[in-house]
Amino acid sequence: MAGFPRFAKGGFDMTTGHLAPPSFHLDSQGRSVAYSYVGPETAVRPSSDYRIEAYVRTSGLEHARACLSACFLDESRQPIFESLVRSAWLGESDKADPWVRVELFLSSAPPEAATISLQMWIVQDSMLDPETGPKPIQHSDVHAEAWLDEATIYTSPRVQLTTGVSGNVIRQDDPQELLVSFAEYGDRNVDADLSITDAADNTVFHEHLGSDETHDAEFRISVRNFEPGLYHARLVESGPGGGAQISRTLTFAKLAPPINRDDVHSHLIGIVFDPDRSVPLNAELNLLQRQAVRSVKMPIWHDPEAYREADAARISRVAKELARHGYSLIAMMCGSISPGNADEPSCGENLLQVLRDNPIGWREMISNFAAANASTFRMWQLGSDDTDITVPREAFLNGRESLRQSLSEFIPAPLLGAAISIDIEPGTKTLPIAQPTVRIESNEAAKSLKAALEQQKSLGVERIFAYVAPLSEREFLRLPRLADWTIRLLTTLRSGADTVFVPQTWHRRTTPAQETVIEPTEEFVVLHTIAEILDGTQPGPTLELPDGTHLMAFFSADSSVVALWNPTAPEHGRDSHLQLGHASRSFDLWGRSFPLSHDEKGRQTLSLRPDPVFVVGVDRCIIDLMYAVSICPDRVSITNGMVRQSIEIDYKGTRNLSGRGVIHAPPAVAVSPKEFDFRLMPGRRYSFEFDARYDQNEVGGRKEFLIELHLDQEGYRLELPLLCDIQMPGLEVTGEVFVQNDKLVLRHILRNTTTAEVSFRGMASVPGRERQSKPFMHVFPGETQIVEYRFPDGTPLVGRSVRLGLREMNDGPRMHNIDLVVP
Repeated sequence: MAGFPRFAKGGFDMTTGHLAPPSFHLDSQGRSVAYSYVGPETAVRPSSDYRIEAYVRTSGLEHARACLSACFLDESRQPIFESLVRSAWLGESDKADPWVRVELFLSSAPPEAATISLQMWIVQDSMLDPETGPKPIQHSDVHAEAWLDEATIYTSPRVQLTTGVSGNVIRQDDPQELLVSFAEYGDRNVDADLSITDAADNTVFHEHLGSDETHDAEFRISVRNFEPGLYHARLVESGPGGGAQISRTLTFAKLAPPINRDDVHSHLIGIVFDPDRSVPLNAELNLLQRQAVRSVKMPIWHDPEAYREADAARISRVAKELARHGYSLIAMMCGSISPGNADEPSCGENLLQVLRDNPIGWREMISNFAAANASTFRMWQLGSDDTDITVPREAFLNGRESLRQSLSEFIPAPLLGAAISIDIEPGTKTLPIAQPTVRIESNEAAKSLKAALEQQKSLGVERIFAYVAPLSEREFLRLPRLADWTIRLLTTLRSGADTVFVPQTWHRRTTPAQETVIEPTEEFVVLHTIAEILDGTQPGPTLELPDGTHLMAFFSADSSVVALWNPTAPEHGRDSHLQLGHASRSFDLWGRSFPLSHDEKGRQTLSLRPDPVFVVGVDRCIIDLMYAVSICPDRVSITNGMVRQSIEIDYKGTRNLSGRGVIHAPPAVAVSPKEFDFRLMPGRRYSFEFDARYDQNEVGGRKEFLIELHLDQEGYRLELPLLCDIQMPGLEVTGEVFVQNDKLVLRHILRNTTTAEVSFRGMASVPGRERQSKPFMHVFPGETQIVEYRFPDGTPLVGRSVRLGLREMNDGPRMHNIDLVVP
């Protein structure tokens, strides 16, 4: 007890204890005090783990706090400070049982460790808040007391759950197993349970692990038969009394066998490192290699408090090693920089504000970093990808120029970028940066990106990058979230962006035993599938088929990869029939492979869901033809029953094609001629006219023509559905259907473009529901009327077909129907 101040009273209380007296009692008498135990009973063995369990009771702690801490000591009884751990701060207990159980973990005792030191603390308010400067009056608890009882140090059995692969991403050439090991069990037997669930929380493995031996035990669990995907393993070891003593968890990914080849490294996709979840360099390199990407954004100066030379040196080391392995690097300056000058005020603004207003403090830091990394980074970016820079254009230009001048001392013509909205400058103005990164937060933004990029590049913008982050895990369900992210990624990849970046697809965590574990997310597996399947391809066309199927093609010479999904399909899928040539297998987002069956017409049958599937090896000429064929006009008004229409083929394929076409008209429509021969050459447009005779009593609405094409070269038979909208002369009729708050809503829209007043009776027909009817009364020339129908319990009708109908009042002859699919 020597060395402690005389006002601190510590000793045994022979009247108080957790289960029975005595206990150790500490009385602060208004001061901050601590007692430490360093006896020989706490001797340790190198590399061993220790768990400390104790019970603490407090009294009179209104402002002060108590805690228990521990650390390893060397042979000279000097503390090894990096091993220090402490409990949470304990105040006055308001529970019926005033004793609080405290648990501490000391892991991996270093070789120099000899013993463990336990410290009991009472810390007054002034020590809890040591900051200088004006602050509220601080209080001291004069009679603050704490009791410690049943402090026990356990040598924790060394329990390890690992894949043995850095980053826990298992490829085909890695050992296909989990390693579970138990060591330092003393006289106990191994008694544990291991369970593994997939990303959908389905249990795929469960086994009891037991051993009659009292020494080390090791188990190897094969995952060879596991499907590609993300998995969560949980190991629970039973204690001597039967309760759970130790648990370990591990998230790991299993990648599919290579689809095309082993050496896939896509420069079209990049990773944005998370500065708060950095991992050791060897793991980082391993994860990047398995992710199959070649571009990286590295945050520098991300700490809003200060610039630290040690951080800059570490970033430089990592960057140089990544560059040595062939990765394309972008330095992302996404935080604040303090001026580094005691005479200058601290800068709490973003980096751009510092660049504009306070160039003295940051210039030396940026210059030093740039000098050391001039050949390492291909670009220097202002701002992070997940936050747009919103300062005025003039301020941005001033800050950008300041940075350019500083970098130019070491880098000839430095490339500067920024995270910025594509629509920040309306009209035909160029963006205020030559290398912008555009954040894509919706599928609509992704669809509009292609035209925006083409405009900006025509105005001189050199490169445009994109950033596509997944939706929040807390706010969205797993499969819709992955489907949305994948579709935005695919749409952005075909937009013409130079590289599409995504957030880091792995993270690190610290276990209760203070061990660091690196684990992938499910986006890792999905992104690997996309990078591997699309590597070496070029964007092709997109199509939306009449059954709601979306098709997106990517070309590679005469072959193509096709992504297919149906947003109206149920989660378990809906069959779709397509001619995909010699393609024999499809792949889902996780890289799992499925054979394709064929129907009686030789078409492949796929079960499509809202999340995309991929088909590789599709003959490009099939996609070229599907995109090239249309019917003209696709909106006709029936007057005398006869309409001249044509089949148009705007062929942009890569080789000549010839064959025969057959027109299959909808019921009550006669066409002549029905057949035509074609010889297609790349870049040429062909037209085949036919007369369509519509029955005078035929109701309006969408009609489906089926165009059958027989190709001489490959023997393929394609069936292409083409829609033609039959309108009543002078009237425009449209409809909408959607589910809102579990109600099915149908909107019927009628616009009168004639010179006479019209009146119609509207009808809504829904499967299994009573038909509803509402009038369109006295629709004057140029007027638009909207009628809305509502049906309860609309969710089960998703994917079903509904009809909106019109019949002219007063026995008029005109009728019109619209068939819609509930999305």
